[in-house]
Amino acid sequence: LTIPLVTNEEGSKLGKTAGNAVWITPSKTSPFELYQFFMRVKDSEVEQLLKLFTFFSTEEISQIMEKQTAKPESRIAHRKLAQQVTLLVHGGPLLIDYFYYARMNSHFH
Repeated sequence: LTIPLVTNEEGSKLGKTAGNAVWITPSKTSPFELYQFFMRVKDSEVEQLLKLFTFFSTEEISQIMEKQTAKPESRIAHRKLAQQVTLLVHGGPLLIDYFYYARMNSHFH
């Protein structure tokens, strides 16, 4: 599996030499960290990452981005990206565990 070189909006590559790598091995990047990585990408980068890392159709991505533009505070594009990548890499049970963990911790803060 190959993809084009992934860069941020400044043109800097994402990867281990740049110090911002994410790994598909849970011992190096936990499902929580992977999910958070994609939740934190810049708004200007999320559409390209949806195209690269998900199986959403072009039409679905356009609809997601329309919702994101209409209500940016919803971070719907980020959530869709983070959910799909985490699901693809770690599978459903770990994604469910993450949401359970996040919900439990949010009650105490």
